[in-house]
Amino acid sequence: MTQPAQPISDYDFIDFGASKGGSLSWAAGAFGGRGIGVDISPAKIQRLTQAGHAGFVADATSLDLPDGSFRYATMMNFLEHLPDRQTGERIIASAVRVSRDFAFILGPNFDEAATLRRLGLKKYFADWSGHTWHHTTQELGEILSGLGHPFKLIEFGEIRHSSHPYLLPLEAGRNRSAYDPALDPPKPDTKIRRGVFGWVAAVVWKNPAVDVADILLKAAGCRVVPVGRAGG
Repeated sequence: MTQPAQPISDYDFIDFGASKGGSLSWAAGAFGGRGIGVDISPAKIQRLTQAGHAGFVADATSLDLPDGSFRYATMMNFLEHLPDRQTGERIIASAVRVSRDFAFILGPNFDEAATLRRLGLKKYFADWSGHTWHHTTQELGEILSGLGHPFKLIEFGEIRHSSHPYLLPLEAGRNRSAYDPALDPPKPDTKIRRGVFGWVAAVVWKNPAVDVADILLKAAGCRVVPVGRAGG
């Protein structure tokens, strides 16, 4: 583990798998505070710091940091890059341990792969070579249930028709992004009759004053309109 340039106490939150720093910027805007990123890759931390963010190299499964070092922790588009559930369990537990208020998870939703396959479809991120742990919402729920803290788990970004850009035909190549008819084969024209979602988010909280609903609304790209502002 490398040492941050400034004391840990100077930071409000920690972002696991910070990579280039996009999730640090998002979390600071959504939840507030000054963040620091952790990543196992020295090259990624170098790029992170060159971009003006704070970060350090460490194995997130065994952080040498005191309990409650940060107000909160984030894991965004990160867990799917882990090798397996066991590693995911250790990292989620580590994130909760170093947080005083809450830990936040956001990532792609891998559920209903079999349902989509029967329709000749797949989610575009379902066969990325970098996505090595296709965690289901049930798995995440089981992991969070074992932490001994309250949590909420939501799915959002519902997909109701095959025309949704997140869906590709099965014949589309690996490591593709959202559907592009100029690059991808045609796909079936069909309704999705069962709940299929693009994203999953979760909050584990330790401080009862945490506004869990507000956190999840921000995760889904929503906000509560103050009374008197609607239509104004």
